[in-house]
This record gives sequence, C-alpha cells and structure tokens, in this order.
Amino acid sequence: VLACGAPPGDLAEGRLELPSGPEQALERLYEKDGLLFYRGAFLAERSGLLRVNLQPLDLQRAGAQAVVALSVVADLPPSADAAIPHDAPLTRDGLPMDVHLNDDIGLTGARLVLYPLPPEAGRAPAPPVSRLEFEIPMPRGRKEIAERLTLPIEGLEEWLAAGFQYQVVAWDGATPTAQAGRSPMRQ
Repeated sequence: VLACGAPPGDLAEGRLELPSGPEQALERLYEKDGLLFYRGAFLAERSGLLRVNLQPLDLQRAGAQAVVALSVVADLPPSADAAIPHDAPLTRDGLPMDVHLNDDIGLTGARLVLYPLPPEAGRAPAPPVSRLEFEIPMPRGRKEIAERLTLPIEGLEEWLAAGFQYQVVAWDGATPTAQAGRSPMRQ
C-alpha cells in the first residue's frame, strides 16, 4: 500500500488496519511536492475493509483515513488439456499436438508425459523406459497458451509402434508450493 498526506510537517505516523484485525505501522518514505509518502506491505488473509490512517502530530486534530474494500480470491491450479488430432499426419518433423493451458495468475512451466500402454497381442513391445517427457516451451508468467506443438520424431518411433497414453502437467507460481494442473489421460 502506498499512501500520502499533506501537509508533511503536520503528519506523525501512518497505520494500516487489516481486515483480519491487527494494525501495523506504515513506513515513512519521503516528501515530494508537498506530500509525505508512506508504504506498507501485508499478506491478505481474508476479505474485508482495509483502513489506512495518517495521524497528525497534534493529537487534538482528526487524522486522515481511507477505507478500501479488499477481496481475497483463492489462487486456482492451472487447467491443462492436450490432444493429438485424429487426422494429424506424422511428418519428418514429428507428431502434432494441440495444447491448451491457462492459469489465473500465470504459468511457470509445463510438460507432456507419455506412458506406455500395457502389452497387447499384435502390438510392438513397450519401450524400455516407464515414461517419456517433453518440456513445453513458454514464456514464464504467461496466463494462457493455446498452440499446436510438434513432438519431435526422434525417440518417438518405438512409442508410436507400441502405443502410449499421454497427459500434460502445468505449474503455476503459487508460493510456498506451486500448484499443478493435469489434463485428462488420453491415448
């Protein structure tokens, strides 16, 4: 929160009254153009009224108060979806896949994970690894990605012969622990 008041010579301290009840002091920053600036930081725990109070040096006078409605909204995990189009041709560049990811605050990473199908008569044996992962390139903090990507053909041939199921996992920047969103498993 950044607050300012005037005249600077008449102001003592600034205080924040949080919706959760406690008060905290505002940090006195600087004076500029006849205004005294204060700063405060807090972690919003619940919705309610946030009060900013600037107290005069003369306690007989009324101070200035601003009241702001504060709404706390939960951070949702990312949503993820991916599909290999049924009519998508395998090219020398790879296999096309449509990917759609979004997050209310911003995405920090995503990857496509392939899992081998259980062995079945008439199908090639499963690859020797339990899964194959592809990083999905994206600028950090982007809220939405809806693109057709191409999975590189290198290393994919034996997966295509054996069959696989796949899922996209996307992460957001929630702290202290990032939240993950997963697409439905498809094959």
